[in-house]
Amino acid sequence: MTRSISNQTILIDTLSLQEARESSAIENIISTFDDIYQSSSQNDTYISYAVKEEHAYSKALKIGFEMVKKKWNSNNKPYKKNS
Repeated sequence: MTRSISNQTILIDTLSLQEARESSAIENIISTFDDIYQSSSQNDTYISYAVKEEHAYSKALKIGFEMVKKKWNSNNKPYKKNS
């Protein structure tokens, strides 16, 4: 599906930030979507500590996804832990 979207980064960034916010809310780290989207991890400007944590969570999700994708592509098969 993402191949049909011209700028996949927008979709991935939005979904990872939404996941970060919802997951953080479980840990009682509360913010709004407005706060998240008005902050910038690129410029290191955050409205609150909660938003900074959510951006860090989002970044970790994207890094993990890229690691899995690289491992998948290098083996051309699912990742399997070496025994």
